[in-house]
Amino acid sequence: MNRLLRAALVLTAAVAPGACTTRAGEAAPPDEGRTSPTAAAAPRAVRELQSILVPSLDQVVRLWIAERARLDPFWATRAGVHDHDDRLTRFDDPSWRERERLARRTLADVEGLLARDLPAPEATDVRLLHSQLLAEVHEFERHDARRESPALPLSAIAAVNDLLVRDFAPPARRAFLAVARLRELPAVVADARAGAGRPP
Repeated sequence: MNRLLRAALVLTAAVAPGACTTRAGEAAPPDEGRTSPTAAAAPRAVRELQSILVPSLDQVVRLWIAERARLDPFWATRAGVHDHDDRLTRFDDPSWRERERLARRTLADVEGLLARDLPAPEATDVRLLHSQLLAEVHEFERHDARRESPALPLSAIAAVNDLLVRDFAPPARRAFLAVARLRELPAVVADARAGAGRPP
C-alpha cells in the first residue's frame, strides 16, 4: 500500500468518531489503562506523513538554489552556479515578483522543517536558512529597492566583470558569456528606468 495512503488511513481511524465503539455500535466504556492499536500507531503515522509531505532540507535547498539561480543569474555566478552565465538579473515587475514568491514559498517549506525533530547539525542549518529567508521577505515587504536604488543596474556591470576575473572556464568561453551579458544590458537599464521612483 502507498505510504501516504497508509498513514492517512491510520490517522483517520484514530480520530474517527466511531473509533472507540462496541460491536453493537455503542460507545465503549473508557479504559484509561489501555490504548487501542490504532491510537498507538497515530504518532508514527504523523511522523510518516511529515516525511512524505514535508520536503527534506536537501530537497528544499536544491530547489531554492536552482530557482534562485534562474531568477538571479548575477547571484548564481557569485554562488558558483554557472547554468545562467549568459544572462543578467532582470528588474522588471514579473521578475521581481517571482523572486519574492520564491522567497516566501521557500520560507514556508523551511518553517515546515523547523517543526520536525531534526539532528542538531541539520537543525542549525535550517535555522540559518530560515533567518536568511526571513530577512529577504522582510526586505520585499519593507520597500521596493528598485524605487530607491538608482545604482541597482550597476550590478549588471559587476556581473560581466565576474565572468572575466573568475577562473571557472577557459577564457574564450568566459569572453563569449560576457558578450552575451553585455547584449542584455540595455534591457536591464530599461528595467531600472521604468522602476525608478524618487530615490533619496
